Amino acid sequence: MARYRGVRPKGNGIQIDYQIRGKRFWQLINKAPTDRNLADAARLRQRLIEAAKLGTAGSNEPTTRTFEECCRLFLADKKTTLKPSTLDGYRSKLEFYWSPLAAMDIRSIKLADLKALDREVAWKSQKTRKDAHSVLRGVFAWGIAEELTDDNPAARLRAGTWQRPEIDAFTDEERRKILAELEGTARVFYGLMFEVGARTGELMGLRWSDVGTDTLRIERSVYRGKDGSTKTHQSRSVLLTRAAQELLKSHTSSRFRGDHVFLNQYGEPFANDRGLTFAFKLACKRAEVRYRRPYYCRHTFATRALMAGCQPGWVASQLGDRLETVLRHYARWISSDKDRAELAKLER
Repeated sequence: MARYRGVRPKGNGIQIDYQIRGKRFWQLINKAPTDRNLADAARLRQRLIEAAKLGTAGSNEPTTRTFEECCRLFLADKKTTLKPSTLDGYRSKLEFYWSPLAAMDIRSIKLADLKALDREVAWKSQKTRKDAHSVLRGVFAWGIAEELTDDNPAARLRAGTWQRPEIDAFTDEERRKILAELEGTARVFYGLMFEVGARTGELMGLRWSDVGTDTLRIERSVYRGKDGSTKTHQSRSVLLTRAAQELLKSHTSSRFRGDHVFLNQYGEPFANDRGLTFAFKLACKRAEVRYRRPYYCRHTFATRALMAGCQPGWVASQLGDRLETVLRHYARWISSDKDRAELAKLER
């Protein structure tokens, strides 16, 4: 196998390394380390080094910014408007997919550079690719607004078509089977998630002071052990079904042990959902129900409500989503009686 400077096999892939102005950069390429792929990786490495040198040569203007600096400033600006989880997602995409651009002046980056990087990634899915492109476009758009560049080459980077997967909600029978296999805190937690459609972090941040007789106040979400705002940065009041009311009445283990409704096995508020997810996964296995992420409890609430004839606007307010989002995701579950009535008009 041929050897190339700064290029070496890494597991089932290839790693390229290079230094610009004393800073080391590396990238993992998801391609088998054959001689041909190693040679391609060596050429990519050389292109990146040459582009970085050309982009920074002879530029002493105070407004010059490397791509890495722009990413850092972009994320700092977004910190005030995005949830920490969303911000972490942006950061990981920029670091994992676009780090080879780090040392380049943002003004020197061309569409050809982005296409070269894009071709080297073995994208997990078109959605992953589309999301990575979206964050990259955001950085360049920010750069234009800050007058650090006058072009957004990422806007011309095409990710191809992507078909949104169909919502795969739990059936009523699956829901009953899962709940029958859960016990204690996990049973109340996921039972409530099925009944009100709240997000995992929202329930982890729930306080007893938020619980009314037949309502629930949702005004925070937990991420990495810290309270933050909800995804939409708005609090909401949701109505509780009778089943949800009974679940909360039966949940006495934490009622006089502090403010939080849900506590882990050590009597402390949940910092993350790993333990709860493990319990849910185990319950699915025991119930012989095909596993879907706990987030699908939220989908299940939405589809049940719409099939029961609930107005989409009310469902959106319960979920803490925009009406447009509910219509886009759950259109086919909206009461079919109206569809049959329209068909009857045509038949007549």
